[in-house]
Amino acid sequence: GEKFDFYHSSKGGFAVRDGKLEPVGEEGEFKAIYRDGGSTIQAVSVDIYPGESGQINSGIYIGTSTVEDGVDRIKGLVVMVESSFSGWDDAVNRIDLVVGRFPIWKELHRCTSETGNGNALFAGAKEPLNLSVFLDGNTLTVKLSLISNPEKFVTTTYTYNGATELPTHNVGLRSAFNDAAF
Repeated sequence: GEKFDFYHSSKGGFAVRDGKLEPVGEEGEFKAIYRDGGSTIQAVSVDIYPGESGQINSGIYIGTSTVEDGVDRIKGLVVMVESSFSGWDDAVNRIDLVVGRFPIWKELHRCTSETGNGNALFAGAKEPLNLSVFLDGNTLTVKLSLISNPEKFVTTTYTYNGATELPTHNVGLRSAFNDAAF
């Protein structure tokens, strides 16, 4: 509704198709931010549907304070799901959970779920996933599970050690260079 702001750094934007929010237009970064400075968010969750490419580079913004068009023109943390990147040919089923911060991207934490025989989530075709982030003080607990079978999941924990307290308002969605939908 009125508390969601949509931003993008490419030609296009977001569209609702078949009940899903998806980036449309040229490849680039797409942001949707829910602004509510008076709220305290303790958990946020989104379903991610891989597109035809199978590539996922999507996630959840946490504590965003500044948002503008442009790939690095946001201030806040992001929890991302990454899969099917070039150079991962030997790990086609690999999924990484990544915590990072903007502006000027800095990776803070990475959990690689790949094992020698693939990971617990994918064993071939990419399936829809649920990404959930739970906030407790400065600790983020991240869970990635299959929508079809929530008992199959990967979790990781990250403790934010920034100069200021972790903001617990203004969350959002991020999609970069992929055709995944939310």
